[in-house]
Amino acid sequence: AAAHLQSFNLGRGDLNHLNGLKGSSFFRRLLNGWKYTANASVILLREA
Repeated sequence: AAAHLQSFNLGRGDLNHLNGLKGSSFFRRLLNGWKYTANASVILLREA
């Protein structure tokens, strides 16, 4: 569970870096994928 939390926090930093690139559809898809991964991590943490 700790590993999931660590990657989640890392992802939040990456999200900040990607903020300026939201206009690109590629990055929008990437962002949606990240959000899905983050949500899955939160669910895994709750189940742990």
